[in-house]
Amino acid sequence: THYLHGATRYSGVPSLRKAAGALEESLKAALKKPAEDVQDSVAGDYERLLAVMTEMQAWQQESSLPV
Repeated sequence: THYLHGATRYSGVPSLRKAAGALEESLKAALKKPAEDVQDSVAGDYERLLAVMTEMQAWQQESSLPV
C-alpha cells in the first residue's frame, strides 16, 4: 500500500490519495495490535479504497476516455 499511496500523488485524484493513505496508516497501526483485531481495524479503510477505485472505473467507462 505504500507504493500505491505514493503513486496516487501522480493520479490527480484526491479521494484516491486519501483512501490509500488511510489504508496505509491503518495497516501500520494494525501491526501494533493483536492479530484478532487487525481485520476489524483495517476493513473500513480497505472497503473505502475499493469504493473509490470502483467509482474511478465507472467514471472512466462513462467518459469514454482512453485507458
